[in-house]
Amino acid sequence: DNPDSDLDLLLIGDFRGSPYLRAREVRELLRRYPIRIDLHLVTPEEVAGESRKPHGFLSSVLASGRILYKKAGKGYC
Repeated sequence: DNPDSDLDLLLIGDFRGSPYLRAREVRELLRRYPIRIDLHLVTPEEVAGESRKPHGFLSSVLASGRILYKKAGKGYC
């Protein structure tokens, strides 16, 4: 999404608040790494709505991205 980032990281969870506020704490944790990360925190409801858009960002990520961790019993992707 951001041409200056080295990595796009999508986290799906039961987040609250605005996308910026959701990501603030995670961004602080990731600052120690020498890589530019474009962080996306979305709820399962947002994934369901956006995944219906064939050319949307989430559709692209869900089709071609790699799952790094999936909590047992969660079926978000």
